[in-house]
Amino acid sequence: MQVDKATGAKCFTLSASSLQISHFAGELVPVGSDFHCSKRGKRFLQAARLGYMNGLEIRAKVQRNMLSRNTTYVARLVFKLAPSFYGYDFPFQKASFGVAGSESTREICLQGYVVDDDNGDEPPRKYILPSCYPNRHATPPGEHVVFPRTKTDGWKEVELGEFHNEEGDDGEISISVIQPGHVSCGLIVWGIELRSSTKQQRPARL
Repeated sequence: MQVDKATGAKCFTLSASSLQISHFAGELVPVGSDFHCSKRGKRFLQAARLGYMNGLEIRAKVQRNMLSRNTTYVARLVFKLAPSFYGYDFPFQKASFGVAGSESTREICLQGYVVDDDNGDEPPRKYILPSCYPNRHATPPGEHVVFPRTKTDGWKEVELGEFHNEEGDDGEISISVIQPGHVSCGLIVWGIELRSSTKQQRPARL
């Protein structure tokens, strides 16, 4: 847990080992050796490297009373793609964030990235990285698909959704990333961050 200096809200980071990853056939690998992590390795020393999986499913749960009241939170998945990866372009992944049973949902593309205009006059340009095996059934993303951004430390972040925590409410908050029934491999998951939202932190969209 950390405190956002700008908003005073409590923020949380969930490590890869605390996430529920269905059909996890990979391994926990040291951060900072094979994947050249810098600052993130000071907090969590391991990331989950996912092998071949028939369906991606990452879930996490947080008690609502742990969050700051009257605060809007953004959930972000922090990850990398291994040198040989496959299957994260299409079908797009489904992300959700919110009270269990009534979460907000969106589509994301873990195999994509955005490039911002240096002058800020044009909308970000979006790209999908080629897999080690081309996907013949890939479909161009629509306007609603959210793409990751690459951070200065080399990791990627993609916004999974926003949730406003009202005052005095209890219960459980659910976070998930799902891509059912599709073979994929090469995803390296560092964790999920919950941070208070600001006007500058808006999801990148097509």
